[in-house]
Amino acid sequence: LVLKAAPAVSLFLIAALFEEMSLYVHEVMDEQPTQAYAPIRAVMAQHAVDEQGHIKLDDHVLLKLTDFFPRWLYALQVWLSLPLMLYVDGVLGRAWRKLFTDFAEREQLPASAAKALRARRPSRSDVIGIERFVAKLRSAPLPGSRLLCAALSLATK
Repeated sequence: LVLKAAPAVSLFLIAALFEEMSLYVHEVMDEQPTQAYAPIRAVMAQHAVDEQGHIKLDDHVLLKLTDFFPRWLYALQVWLSLPLMLYVDGVLGRAWRKLFTDFAEREQLPASAAKALRARRPSRSDVIGIERFVAKLRSAPLPGSRLLCAALSLATK
């Protein structure tokens, strides 16, 4: 519901970021193919191909919206994407912790292992996607995007 109510610029920025983050899952999986199930690697490779089209659409819409909104309003929507991203991340984090708490209990893992599983950090593919998203945004900045780039760069540290 939060994302449905999000202004257009915020929504397309969030979509572009998450799609960019998903592009590199198969590449990371391919670094150690024996650690990943081959059909899943193939699905993620196809998913990356599909996401390229979505990212092009997001980029096109974001650029067109610069003509539609005054610069200050566009920037405001860019900045609004930050708390929306934090909200989505919080929802995902709670789901992650519940999933791995339940898994640790079911598998009777030691407390230290359960704690390590519940710790949620950006994956290697997430970091690659965030860094590439930031680099792309810096090369063709949108109104208000410097703050977004700085915040996202902090998230990869």
